[in-house]
Amino acid sequence: MSFSEKSLEYLKNVKNKIEPIDKPSWTEYFITMAKLASTRSADAETKHGCVIADKKNRVIGVGYNSFPANMPDNILPNKRPEKYKWMVHAERNALANCVVRPEGCTAYITGRPCLDCAKSLYQEGIEHFVCFDGHGTYREEAEDKSIFEILVKSGDIKIEWVKPDFDKIINYLASTISQ
Repeated sequence: MSFSEKSLEYLKNVKNKIEPIDKPSWTEYFITMAKLASTRSADAETKHGCVIADKKNRVIGVGYNSFPANMPDNILPNKRPEKYKWMVHAERNALANCVVRPEGCTAYITGRPCLDCAKSLYQEGIEHFVCFDGHGTYREEAEDKSIFEILVKSGDIKIEWVKPDFDKIINYLASTISQ
């Protein structure tokens, strides 16, 4: 890339007017969005969120664990074990809410996806999972965990475990409120 003399002169003049900005990484940003989405869950015991973003860091789908769409939160069971028949996982909701097919995208998830959700994400072309922590569903059996591992390894799924500094992110948010 070559610039004209005028452009180079401009860049030299503004160089001392550039201040580095402390901002969250894309991973911190999307995991924080997933955590925020999880706060919408009607589940009394487990809150999960999922954000699906494309390679250009555009959000194409967001979901949280909840009852099926348009079901009344106030009359359905939201505690174990009755809730299991009703709850739709965050990953499934994020896929259902995608505005375009998520092939080649990344799923940012507040916990390890269960086997069913991992299969659904993979089936839609998502081969990169960024997970906040390693806990999955209470109902998952040992066999499911083994199959999950086989799916990840044979499907060449990249799983990235992250632990964002939420205190830093909260402080950053607090500093922007008055701006």
